[in-house]
Amino acid sequence: MTSRKDLIVAVLLTFCLTATLSTIALTRSQVYDPWTDMNDDGAVDSTDLGTMGSAWGTFGDPTKMVVVDYAWHAWHESFSLAMYETKIFNVSTAGHRQITVGFNSPMYDVTVKVNFSISGLNYRYQVDTFGLAPNVYTVKTYQIQGTNMSLMFSALDSSGSVEYEYYLTA
Repeated sequence: MTSRKDLIVAVLLTFCLTATLSTIALTRSQVYDPWTDMNDDGAVDSTDLGTMGSAWGTFGDPTKMVVVDYAWHAWHESFSLAMYETKIFNVSTAGHRQITVGFNSPMYDVTVKVNFSISGLNYRYQVDTFGLAPNVYTVKTYQIQGTNMSLMFSALDSSGSVEYEYYLTA
């Protein structure tokens, strides 16, 4: 025969086990689905919901264009920078995970700011600020944090040439 004490212990153990299993089931995170990411920014959020809401009730061909790009993309540019001048160059980073940038300049006072942003948003993530050593090739690698990257070059007390090149990888 089971005593009242054994029955209470069994009920409490059953309750604890049920509560633990339901908590695990409710807190399980979902896997990212790129097909539900309408603006391809890497996050399924309210922006995607707004895009879906505006397209609600429309009809058409259900085929979604998929571009698989395993190639790397490269670019090289040289430019002049006058005293107290700032120049900004924008790089599209959409569809890539990493960018490696090389810098070189004979000037003593070139400052570089690296920012990432997401298309359509007016906010930039400042990732790095550094000065270039004269005639030293500087290489920096960044994990991409958006769909655009901007490089801002500033000169203070001299003028001269600056060159940079970048490699985007998938």
